[in-house]
Amino acid sequence: MEFVTALNVRSQDARPFNPVYYEKPDQFSSAMKQAYDAGRPIFKDPTNGLFYATSKYITDDSGNPLLQRDRVDRINKGINLRGVVYGNLKPLKGLVVTSRFGYRVGQNNSHSYNIPYFATPQASSYDYNISANANTNYYYQWENFANYNLVLGKHNVTAMAGMSYTENNVDNFSGSATGPDILTGYDPNFRYLDYVKSNVVSGTEKTIKITGFYNSPLVQIADMHFLMYIALIQVITRAIL
Repeated sequence: MEFVTALNVRSQDARPFNPVYYEKPDQFSSAMKQAYDAGRPIFKDPTNGLFYATSKYITDDSGNPLLQRDRVDRINKGINLRGVVYGNLKPLKGLVVTSRFGYRVGQNNSHSYNIPYFATPQASSYDYNISANANTNYYYQWENFANYNLVLGKHNVTAMAGMSYTENNVDNFSGSATGPDILTGYDPNFRYLDYVKSNVVSGTEKTIKITGFYNSPLVQIADMHFLMYIALIQVITRAIL
């Protein structure tokens, strides 16, 4: 007689390897604790006052997805308008004059502000960063054309002539600054490019400023015309019985 016994043991630890938050510095990873002791800024979630946690076992480039989401103060807003207006005039029999105007207007502004932080040796920064973009564009197309149709018995004569004017304008501005001390103040009312200062330390400029302009007007003019003649020919068949 033979007895077979099977034992299946499953152990599960519900505690995650990568917690979302730390309550106090003694829970930090070793790299984060060293940075904290050195005075590096460690981010807290403003909704609960807890430190964003990072893995104690793996060092990566993000540290914590929630930290990467919340460490950037970003605003993006804008408006777009578009439409078309047209009218038909019939001053004479067979003559139709059409005028059509279509347009599109767009405006967009974006602002971004980042402060120094430390999460892991790869996910960290010593610098402030501020940037702003202003984008304006408008486009319109104006068309005028006339259609004339003349019927002479069995003959049709159709003529069309017109013009089209198109203009597309894009006017963009972008500016940014990066450095360890770039603004005259760091309260919310100073977080604009107007308050970027020159930061010269030991004869070296520590603030990197970039400004760019982009303007692209485009104008197109086209004329169009055609003439069409149609003759209606009747064929009469006689049957001879």
